[in-house]
This record gives sequence, C-alpha cells and structure tokens, in this order.
Amino acid sequence: MCSPEDCLLHLNSVNHLTILTQNIRSIYKNLDAFMTTLTLLKFDCDILVMTECHLSKLKPVPPLSDLNIDIKVNSCDSNSSNYLTTLAYHGLLPAHRLPTRDTKCIDHMMLKSGNLAKSAILTNAPTDHSTVILGLMLKPERLCMQKTKTIVNNFAVIEELKTNLYDILQTKDPNLAAETLINRISVAINNNKSIKIIPNRKRCIQPWITPGILRCIRNRDKLHFKVKNNPLNHILKITYVRYRNFCQKLIRALKISYEKNKLDIAKNNPRNLWKSIKHICHFDKMNANVNHKLVTIKTSPFESANYINNHFSTIGKNLAEKIGLSFHPSIRLPSLETPSPNSFVLINTDPSELNLIISKLSNDSSPGFDNITTSFIKSAKHILIPVLCHIYNLCFEKGQFPLCFKKAVVTPIHKGGSEDDLNNYRPISVLPVLAKILEKLINNRLKKFLSTNNLLSNQQFGFRDSISTEDAVLSMTGEICDHLDSGRKCLGVFLDLAKAFDSVSTKVLLDKLYNIGIRGLPHQLPSDYLSGRQQ
Repeated sequence: MCSPEDCLLHLNSVNHLTILTQNIRSIYKNLDAFMTTLTLLKFDCDILVMTECHLSKLKPVPPLSDLNIDIKVNSCDSNSSNYLTTLAYHGLLPAHRLPTRDTKCIDHMMLKSGNLAKSAILTNAPTDHSTVILGLMLKPERLCMQKTKTIVNNFAVIEELKTNLYDILQTKDPNLAAETLINRISVAINNNKSIKIIPNRKRCIQPWITPGILRCIRNRDKLHFKVKNNPLNHILKITYVRYRNFCQKLIRALKISYEKNKLDIAKNNPRNLWKSIKHICHFDKMNANVNHKLVTIKTSPFESANYINNHFSTIGKNLAEKIGLSFHPSIRLPSLETPSPNSFVLINTDPSELNLIISKLSNDSSPGFDNITTSFIKSAKHILIPVLCHIYNLCFEKGQFPLCFKKAVVTPIHKGGSEDDLNNYRPISVLPVLAKILEKLINNRLKKFLSTNNLLSNQQFGFRDSISTEDAVLSMTGEICDHLDSGRKCLGVFLDLAKAFDSVSTKVLLDKLYNIGIRGLPHQLPSDYLSGRQQ
C-alpha cells in the first residue's frame, strides 16, 4: 500500500507496460477525484481500465475506441452486428459510420445522449487514421412555463376613479365623454394590477380530480421517474405499469361520472347543455387550434391578420353587390307604403334603470378592446352610474353612438370544411361592455314602442321576450295538422340566407325604421350606429 506520490518508488517505469485499473462506479461523481489521483502520479500510465462504470443510467456518455471492427453501413465484418447490438443494449449508438482508415470504419465514437450530435471526419490526418470530431449540442436550458394570473385591485381602482370622473359630467360631446371614460378606467386598471405566479400546488386542475387521485398521480409519476433511471429493473417496471393502469382507470371513471352529472344539471337549459357538450367533446379546443392556422395564410402574422380582417369587413358588401338588387326610389316595398302616424321618442335614462341593466349583465361575457370586464362594472357601478347616465343621455340628445363603442374584437370560429377557406369561418364580434349597456337601453325603448303599436308580426319568433323556437315549431306543426285534417296538401320551402345580417341593405332598413315612426334624432342614432364601425 502506498500513496500516489510514492508509487514510483515501487514500480519500474522503464521498459515496462503500466496498466492502471479503477472501479470508478460513477463517472459523474468520482471522475474528478480519479483525475486528481492521476495527476499525483509521477509517471504516465499506458493503459487505463475503468470497471463497473454505470453506463445503464440515462445520461450522455461518449466512449471512444479504436477497434478492428468495421461498422460502416453494409459492412462485411461478421463481428460488426454483435458488437453494435451489445453496445445498443447499453444505450450506445455510433455517432458516425464513415470510413476512417482506407474504406473501413474502425475508429469508433459511440454516443449515449439525447442531445443533437454532429460528427466530422478530417481527411488530412497526421496518420493513416482519419481524425474524428464530435460536436455535441449542449442541453438547452429547460424553460419553466410559469402560470401567471393578472390580479386587479378593484378597491384601489375605484378609489382612484372617485376623484377623476367629475370633468366628464361637464362634457357635452358624447364621443369625447365616452372615450375619456374608457381611457380613465383603463389607466386606473393598469396602475392597480399585478401579475401573480401561481405555484404548482395551487394550479387549477381538472374538476374531477380529487385529493386522493392527486396523490395517486404523484405516486405514479415517482414510479415513472424510478423506471426511467433503472430501465433494466423489470420488477420495478411491472409495478409501475400496473399502478399506472390502475390510476388511469380511476381517473377515467371519475371523468365519466363528472361529465354525466354536468349534463344532468344542464338538461333543462339548452344553452348550458350545448356548452357542456362542446366542452366534453373538446370542440372549443379544436376551434382554438384551427385559429392558429389562420396566422400562416400570408407570409407574416401581421399580413394574415389584415387579410382576414379585410375579408370579414367586406364580405357582406360584396355579397350584397352580387345579389344585384339595386334599390331604386321608384320601387316601394309593401312595408314602406303606409307610414305610421306615431313617432318614437328616446326617453332619457336614469340611475335606477342603469342599475337594473348592469345587475343583469352576464359575468361570463368577454371584455372588448378596452379590457373592461363586466365584473368590474358591477363592482364600481356606484361611481360609474352617474357618469354613464350622463353619457347615454347625451347620445339620446345628439343622436350619436360613440365611435369607441363601435370598435369590435373579431374572433373567427370554424364552422366546418376546409380550414384554409375563410368562407368556412364565422366571425364573432365582441363589443365593449359599456356599448352593450347602451344597446340594451335602446333595445328596451324600441321593443316597447313596437309592441305598443302592434308593429311586430305574429309570425316573428326570434328576438322577442317569452317567445322561442318551441313556439315556432308548435305554430308550424299546428298549421300542417290543420291542412292535413282538411284534406289539403302541405309544401315546405326552407331557406338559408348566407350572411343574412351582413348583406342587409342599410338604406332599406333605415327607410323602414322611418316609416314605422322612428324619425328625427331617434332615426339618426341607428343610422350612426350602423356606420363607421371598426374591427
């Protein structure tokens, strides 16, 4: 026994072959100490042998060798297949199979790594063996995708707005007042919002995952990690597979039970029922994936967005031009022949009406371009209602619909067919919440005027209170039964108008409104509402 420094006293390094052997166990943990030992030796070893080196670990290992085994492609060497198979059993694959001496590949560079590797063979080598160079890409730093949540301090926003809205009450221009209000609210929200990182333990998981199943999933992942580090441990692998299948069976059963219960709850509400069906069938995710493909229609996302926006903004106009109906002043439609003697009046709103409308707004509706949510409007309604009341009354008095209220965020929804054809998409426009409140005020007054003067057809079932498609079906089936009972035949004609709303003639619509009694300033408001829209 001797220290590395005194080893030379016991060995004759002249005319001798010096062989050093070391059970290194792990080249990652003990290699530095082993290299230190070699440095302390007073001579150079001719052969180094490292035994029991843990090559079964899934870590990058690049062993090099010069063996007289030709491993090039289509090699005739009988030992090549057994040699490569043995190394592959330990996860080692050749980094190259190019000739390194004459026409044979005998200078091997085996690689065990999941990283991208490139090899090069130099022809102008100093010996009859070519120089082999290996370039191993360093493992890129793993990006930690942190889930964040934007939190708005509504209390602080309200406190900031309390002293910042008085000048709007002195404004007489509805466009300026509405734009100022949106800007003040947006600035206050930006000043009092923060981004919070959600830790993994508090991240939102699927609603059917119980705490017990969560522990089961974590145990499954731990077993999977052990199997990855010990791929030759068959008992551990069998244990993992059985536990994984058991865990997956429990998760699937809980998911089915949750979805069935969700459908049972929503069975009496058609809207929620279809929403649940789309969520269960992943139709919402399919539309999200399809929308990403629209970005590649043109060379850049910006050009693609402009192209899509131009398509949706002009499709109605182009379709109306193709129809070929040019409205001539001499042509009178039946509904325009007899003007109504009554006139529509826009009565100013008051805080109680606004409070009722705001309270009935749905919290699930998406915000518009200003990112002002319905929940914020509800929480700050006690300070916003006086300002909103002033702005909306200005709109009624001036016959103007604020320009900032006519700016929509358009989302294409795929209806079916080819994903590259824009005609197979339906644009969904999202307006600001403040614009929706003004629309409801106008709609309430207009519906009351139409119903009071009996201007709505009895056969109109859409967009009317307490009337639904069930009434339309009942009316149609009753009509059919009456005709069949009287011995007459029934003929059904079903029409589907393409882009019905977009292709409506604005001039005809405004003329009809004028004839039924919407004249003067009340007529200017829908005219302004239908013009100058942005998206």
